Amino acid sequence: MCNHFKYLTKNRNGFLVYCAKSKAYQLSYKNLNFNLTIEELDSLLMYLKNIDCDYWEKEYENSIYQKKIPIPTLQTNLMILLERHEVF
Repeated sequence: MCNHFKYLTKNRNGFLVYCAKSKAYQLSYKNLNFNLTIEELDSLLMYLKNIDCDYWEKEYENSIYQKKIPIPTLQTNLMILLERHEVF
């Protein structure tokens, strides 16, 4: 990320900043960090908006993990797990 960034939003869980020089966004959420183009950010937001939380919570109701909503990644050995309140 460049030195020319602007905070778009910030809270206790993370932040979203934009760098006009590189035309990139940086989304930091808890221990995750994403460097995204506008297209990637839009795609992520659309994906999150369309998640059926009821389905996933039911599907994984007996899971050993507290977080039940999976977000797949292109890396086959990495899955992001969220709780309902983290999706919205």
